[in-house]
Amino acid sequence: MPPILEVDNLRTWFHTAAGPAKAVDGVSFSIEAGQTLAVVGESGCGKTVTALSILQLIPRPPGEFVSGAIRFDGTDLLKLSRDELRQIRGGRIGMIFQEPGTSLNPVFTIGDQIAEAISLHRKIPKSALRQAVLDSLKAVRVNDPERRIDQYPHELSGGMKQRVMIAMALSCNPQLLIADEPTTAVDVTIQARILDLLRQMQAERGMAILLITHDLGVVAELADHVVVMYAGQVIERASVNELFANPRHPYTRGLFASLPRVDRKETRLQAIEGSVPAATHFPEGCRFRERCPHAGPECLRSPELTVLNAAHAVACWKHEELHVCAPAVGR
Repeated sequence: MPPILEVDNLRTWFHTAAGPAKAVDGVSFSIEAGQTLAVVGESGCGKTVTALSILQLIPRPPGEFVSGAIRFDGTDLLKLSRDELRQIRGGRIGMIFQEPGTSLNPVFTIGDQIAEAISLHRKIPKSALRQAVLDSLKAVRVNDPERRIDQYPHELSGGMKQRVMIAMALSCNPQLLIADEPTTAVDVTIQARILDLLRQMQAERGMAILLITHDLGVVAELADHVVVMYAGQVIERASVNELFANPRHPYTRGLFASLPRVDRKETRLQAIEGSVPAATHFPEGCRFRERCPHAGPECLRSPELTVLNAAHAVACWKHEELHVCAPAVGR
């Protein structure tokens, strides 16, 4: 079957006084129905802008879609009118935003906010709307939904707000769910419950999930395939098993090396020196070379994404030298 979502050479830039900020610069990936693709990387690497670009939630100006295509179920979303896109956004594509506390409107009850999403995309009578909201809350295991439906966001815990956001995103039975850091604002025990919930909802509904995260533990729990982004570009793409067993890009290896491990003798965690360069002033050639311990003269040229096998591709001139299995983090 063809992928439910194909992002092809997408470039989303922002016009600033310092010049164009190339937040997303030539990104390509695809997701099949029923699968989960995780997009990982440091803050500022372009993960969230990629997600927002799919639903065209980028403010224009200063944002601009410079080139590329975003095909959802065969239709290029960048060529749709606002009304056509509105029918897909929130309906066939749902999104869980990064901060539930700021994504929910504080002056409306959660029931009103979920009802608005349902009424926009599902043709049901007003008399059945409240029951539809209750069904959505029950589906994500909200306790005492008859009481919660009339509560305001400030009356809910962080974990409960996140469940409400998931209920809203799933209320119209989307084919694709975009989850932007869905577990960042909750503690570890709630995080595990939310991951279990997303896994169960996916199994029951057969939807695809685009997971935006910096947490490799969440990736190991939920993802089938992984895209690693750095400085607005895809620098490695692989199945989750392949990536965890044998990361081939120095940046990806650095991410794994920075994780705490019970089998590691060192007491201090390793760090990737430096920071992601400003999107208005990316270095020439490989954008990671100024932070890379393996950088050489060839890195002054931009590497292409090289297909290593059916499950793995990497953009690095040194990937053959790094063909030494890194310790698996485990799933």
